[in-house]
Amino acid sequence: MSHPPVRSLPALAWALARQWWPQLAALAAACAVVATTVTGALGVGDAIRDGLRSLAVGRLGRVDAAIVAEGFFRRDLAAEVAAAESVPRLACTPALVLPTTVAAASRRGGVARATLLACDDPAALGFAPPPPPLEPGTVMVNEPLAAAAGVRAGDEVVLRLPMRSAVPADSPLGRRTGESVGRRLRVAAVLSGRGLGRFSLRPSLAAEPLAVLSLTDAQGILREGDVANAILVVRDAPGDDIAADLRRRLRPRLADLGLSLEPLPDGGMRLSSRRLVIPPEVDRAAQAVLGPVGGRPTLAFLATAMTPVDGGGARVPYSTVLGVDATVLPSGPLVDAEGRTLLPPGDDEMLIDRWMADDLAAQGSPVAVGGLLAVTTFVPETVHGRVEERTERFRVAGIAEMRGPAVDRSLVPEVEGVTDEDSIADWDPPFPFDAARVRTVPPHDEDDRYWKEHGATPKAFVSLATARRIAGSRFGTTTAWHAPAAAAGTGDLAGRLATEIDPGRAGMRIVPLRDEALAASRGSTPFGGLFLALSMFVVAAGITLVWLLFGLLVTAQRRTIGTLAAVGFPPLRLAALLVGVGGIAAVAGVVVGTAAGPLWARLLLAWLGQAWERDVAAGSAEVFAATTAGWPALVFGAAGALTVALASVAVAARRAGARPPLALLRGSATRATNASSRGAAFVCAAVALAV
Repeated sequence: MSHPPVRSLPALAWALARQWWPQLAALAAACAVVATTVTGALGVGDAIRDGLRSLAVGRLGRVDAAIVAEGFFRRDLAAEVAAAESVPRLACTPALVLPTTVAAASRRGGVARATLLACDDPAALGFAPPPPPLEPGTVMVNEPLAAAAGVRAGDEVVLRLPMRSAVPADSPLGRRTGESVGRRLRVAAVLSGRGLGRFSLRPSLAAEPLAVLSLTDAQGILREGDVANAILVVRDAPGDDIAADLRRRLRPRLADLGLSLEPLPDGGMRLSSRRLVIPPEVDRAAQAVLGPVGGRPTLAFLATAMTPVDGGGARVPYSTVLGVDATVLPSGPLVDAEGRTLLPPGDDEMLIDRWMADDLAAQGSPVAVGGLLAVTTFVPETVHGRVEERTERFRVAGIAEMRGPAVDRSLVPEVEGVTDEDSIADWDPPFPFDAARVRTVPPHDEDDRYWKEHGATPKAFVSLATARRIAGSRFGTTTAWHAPAAAAGTGDLAGRLATEIDPGRAGMRIVPLRDEALAASRGSTPFGGLFLALSMFVVAAGITLVWLLFGLLVTAQRRTIGTLAAVGFPPLRLAALLVGVGGIAAVAGVVVGTAAGPLWARLLLAWLGQAWERDVAAGSAEVFAATTAGWPALVFGAAGALTVALASVAVAARRAGARPPLALLRGSATRATNASSRGAAFVCAAVALAV
């Protein structure tokens, strides 16, 4: 049978490929293994990235960002942010997002911890499907919370909210007890694990227990007034930088930041914080606004005991000490018995008031100027909320008469459970309190009489630097700023202070939730590259198999190749011919492997989803929901597989083309048959290795 003449190298390669198809079929199968592995790994990466993005966006609905505060602020602040003139328009929903405990009212149920989302219009958050409206006295729970508490729609539950301590719990005056307030509510609906039932301000793979309540009902439970602690923001159109836009819009008042600038009886003003200690950012703003008009910072701290060093058993318990940077304060100067202004105390010095000097003398341990006092105070910060004390010695540098700052109650901010009590015997402080130390029973009720007359007015004064060394912490180093009466006529101090304060540094954070969620879903390492790296053993085995199979092809067809070399084919041309023949098989195998890649990806995703659901995070298997691989994964996977396959073929072809014609032609039919048998056995072993 005659064959048409071959006039080009590609035509010769095609003719040889049709004759050598048994060996090329095995070569194509090896290339298909490589292509399937590469495209499948990239497809798995794309599917996981899409699944994580779906989870990240699904827990937010249409919420793009949130303004979250450490404390409570006015509910109307949300409307003020939305009304600010800026583009795009924003829908701002005030909310309370708090930890809560939900207990079934019936005995068959249980108790579960959850997150509370309290807002009057959950549908405005853009979840699909939209949640049903909330009626007063009802609560919606999601499926994880319903399962944990053992409740269903129509059951009654007791929802409890923790009472937050305004003072940081890590400081001695912060409450660490688990006090809470609660109310009985009816379960209106059980939300599925999708839509609103997945809401969370933090990234999570699985839906966490969630209770949804109206803001009005939550405010009634907390009894804090018309307040919120979060603003959930929805844009009506995409924008460039929502965090920057919210920073321009957000203009909180002092009350929103837990601050108050209140007038005093003497005409002056006092800036204080609901958290007792003024944050560093507020301290900086006060220095800029109140400092130029005569404002003075102070730091008050509690001395659990002050005793003369020379003994005698005298003691003044639970007294306020004030750190000052001058002895002339807005309420007047600290003066001695002759009316002379006392000098500011040094680093190891202390000024005491006349009451304390007389009291120590009455106890039989008089202290004069130059005497030493041992002062015991709380350590401002400890590990795990432990309360520790330390004692330091001070030299008495002066005795202040009971007038001016020595009797000024406004020098010390209010502390709940302490300064608001009528009698020291009624104290309910957050710190360990030894009532036996306090003299409250007549005729020795000196401590109680001082409290009823002067309250928490300081009995001693130290330098501000010393006070900050003793009582300063990461929460701040100032408890109040005091401005003289003349400062009231310098304009709107409260407005200027609020404008000067950066809300983000004062405890009111702007969180670009959607941007952060999308960034987290992408991960620091591309998932496709990660799974491709995990599949490199199979890829390497496939490449090795391609190289070995091409070598066996050359061995099986060495007479033909040797004849071509003998009739004048130079080594490079012969190598190019062999690359063309092998390339046909490689292209065919890559096409088949690319088509099989999505199927391999789905199989891997199904295995991963089952293992993840069982062993890692129940309820999060949708991250591995099988999806069709995108065209980038198929294109890049096919290109990569074809490149490595052709590179392997090219290396083997170059080696074969460089062999002398006699070496290729040498050998009998029997030896060739034995070589073919050995080659077939080697192919089986190589395929087993790849599988």
